[in-house]
Amino acid sequence: MAGSRTSSSAPTAGPSGTALTDAGVEAPDDAASSAAREPLHRRLGRWVIRTPRGRATGAFGIYLVGGLAIFGVPILRHPGSTFVGWGTDPASFMWYLAWLPHAIFHGINPLVTHDVWSPVGFNLTHATAVYGPAFVLMPVTLLFGPVVAYNVMALAPPVLCAWTAYLLCREVTPSFPAALVGGWLFGFSVYVTGQMLGHPNLALAFLVPVCALIVLRRIRGELTARRATLWLAAALVGQFLISLELFMTIAIFGVVALGLAALAVRPHRGEILRAGWVLAGGYGLAALVMSPLLWSFFSASNHAPIYDFYPTIYASDLVNFAIPTELTAVGGTAFAAVTGQFSGDISEQSAYLSLPVLLMVGGFAIACWRTRWARWLLAFVAVVALCSMGPKLHVAGTETVTLPWKAALRLPLVKYALPGRFMVYVWLAAAVMAAAWLGLGRGRGRWVLAVLAVAMLFPSIRGPWWHTPVQRPAFFATDAYRQVIPRGANVLVVPFGPLGDSMLWQAETGFWFRMPVGNVGVRPPPEFGAWPAMDTLYTGTPGGGTDRQMAEYLGANDVSRVVVIDGTPGQWDRVFAELGPPRHVAGAMVYAVPERILRRFANTPRPPG
Repeated sequence: MAGSRTSSSAPTAGPSGTALTDAGVEAPDDAASSAAREPLHRRLGRWVIRTPRGRATGAFGIYLVGGLAIFGVPILRHPGSTFVGWGTDPASFMWYLAWLPHAIFHGINPLVTHDVWSPVGFNLTHATAVYGPAFVLMPVTLLFGPVVAYNVMALAPPVLCAWTAYLLCREVTPSFPAALVGGWLFGFSVYVTGQMLGHPNLALAFLVPVCALIVLRRIRGELTARRATLWLAAALVGQFLISLELFMTIAIFGVVALGLAALAVRPHRGEILRAGWVLAGGYGLAALVMSPLLWSFFSASNHAPIYDFYPTIYASDLVNFAIPTELTAVGGTAFAAVTGQFSGDISEQSAYLSLPVLLMVGGFAIACWRTRWARWLLAFVAVVALCSMGPKLHVAGTETVTLPWKAALRLPLVKYALPGRFMVYVWLAAAVMAAAWLGLGRGRGRWVLAVLAVAMLFPSIRGPWWHTPVQRPAFFATDAYRQVIPRGANVLVVPFGPLGDSMLWQAETGFWFRMPVGNVGVRPPPEFGAWPAMDTLYTGTPGGGTDRQMAEYLGANDVSRVVVIDGTPGQWDRVFAELGPPRHVAGAMVYAVPERILRRFANTPRPPG
């Protein structure tokens, strides 16, 4: 009996190392009690350091802080009156962000607009309409306006690209610091920071590493074919809704990568070929999901979205691989005399890898040359770098010999891709190789190179490109426009088209008026016509026949008002002399187009586009 009482009064073992009291209530053991008493910040720190998800979260935090510190400080001070980038392209993306909620809440087809290039309209599947970001940022747009939403979108690329590249780098190295550096090199590469200036759709390349990661895990057998196909299709749908150009080039260079891998990594050729079927299945499923947009895209008039010479001028210069442009803080201005000869514009000159990155890639080649996958990766970089130089080799701005990409200009759709943008794949591969090489050893020399690489690629944030004040004329910033513009009127705004921010002004008025022009593509829609008056509107200089040409342009497009913002260069009083004296309203000259012009020229045939 005594033994029974002793046994019944003693605690018994419960599940998971707890103890059961006489009442049957679990009592935590000493370890559990100690863990419960440990401060939250210590438990969180241990989670970040010791677990894969924790380290990934820590990497994201580092990239977020870095991105905001480099690019975001002036923006965060004035998020609604300053924007990331320069030029007038950002205003177009602000318009896209405002257009989607406007179309949804007004029951308008979001794929086609008649608010620009009115009355003909424009099929936005032929533009960089960023439907994905516009949908995700819709609450920000509705609450704070399109400028704030654009800044969120424009600040996201280096953070997201760096983080997904980090996840890919972790597949080739167990070293957290090495993968962290690899992610940084891609996310803050010259490609990403250059496209941030006005092409956030191209800067948002964070799904490129995701696609590579999915295919890699399928090759390794870590994902079933079904799951890999579904995940890849989801990533491709997201990429389609961000950038159709990247969606297409992922397919091109995905096939190139798998083809080279099948040749170089022969022992795993079967797995690689099966991954090719996953790539095909992912694209097929993505196309099925995106079929309404694809139908709209292919059913629209077939015309070239760019000029034929674009693939030649927007290509990597051979010298640019070793010499930085003014977008880079270190050495950017030292070579201005040379880089000033590069073709294209500064945002597209993204071939500069820097000497430290090239040395890390060289170190990777030496250390890993005996492995088949290393030789495959190096071959892939060589092929893509060659393609990025376009149809003609440029050396310090001088065209020389013909290159293999010239043959690609005969292929449908592919011929419209700008070769210089292929550097996104070179940068990703270079980042992976750098991370793999850093993870191979512990010598200080490796990390000195890593620090130098980050330093030499640091953007020139004091330049005029990163932070631009929003231009809001008082005429559109107040309700002055409502006094002189009827709702829904077709209004010609000067500065004309891509020379100004009229698309932002239209969006911020809640699409109060339409416009007979739009900065939604390189070329006007052919249905609109190539009106001679448009040349005058670009230059502001009248010539012979200007009065007649302008009257035809205004009458045929039912333009009832012309608004010229004060200070716009040009002889506008002579250009619009036939319209009569203007009315000066809140810093703008407003012309009412006479009814006689609208009636007389309403049926003017449209010139060929």
